[in-house]
Amino acid sequence: MKKESFILYANQYAALERLTDGQLGALFRAIYRWLNGDAVKTEMLEPQLFVAYKFLTLQIEINNEKYLQSKQRREAGKKETQGKRSVNAVNNSSSALTRACVNVNENVNANENVNVNENENENVNENVSLFANKQTTTGETPADTDTKTEEKEDEIRNKCMNFMKYWNQCVKKSGTRMSQVRALTPPRVEAIREIMRVFPPEQAAQAINNAMRSPFCNGETRLRPKPVDFDWLLKVKNFTLALEGSL
Repeated sequence: MKKESFILYANQYAALERLTDGQLGALFRAIYRWLNGDAVKTEMLEPQLFVAYKFLTLQIEINNEKYLQSKQRREAGKKETQGKRSVNAVNNSSSALTRACVNVNENVNANENVNVNENENENVNENVSLFANKQTTTGETPADTDTKTEEKEDEIRNKCMNFMKYWNQCVKKSGTRMSQVRALTPPRVEAIREIMRVFPPEQAAQAINNAMRSPFCNGETRLRPKPVDFDWLLKVKNFTLALEGSL
């Protein structure tokens, strides 16, 4: 079901306060057309309006996604509650039969406990011997060290891959002129590792989102008529500027 409303935040006004009344009217007309599924000719918008349009529509998309997720959780909670009620009804209807079988179960359990105790003693002895065998190994073999090194490298590569996926997701949702990336090359792995070493995850995400909205990064300024690329932003100096909103 399509959500019929959207939210504007007070802190968004800072990005819109320099627009004229006419520009604001054109901006919100374009947003309402987009919400109603009509085609919006973004190329006809002024550069300043285009940036504001992308900024607001991206926030609306994020809010809509959160709304849908919340709605799905509520529906799942209702189904779970209904399921528990059904189970309780079955349990109540079978309580009489359960009471009738108590004596039989007690006799069966008494016999089973004897076997269980014997099995547990055997298992304890087996576990002690296995533990002792493991303790005889006093150091790691070269093969163990190589395995741990490979596992660490795989973990680092997975983190870098997630970083790249987040970039591509932001590019797709924001409508930026910057390009998605396809290859996780060794130089990119090293650059991403350095970014993750310097910046915590929340700052890294903020820097990427700031870059998506930056006219400079999108190649919409006289100083830079072409959009920047992924590798340019991965330089710590440029990434810092993006985080601080200085691009």
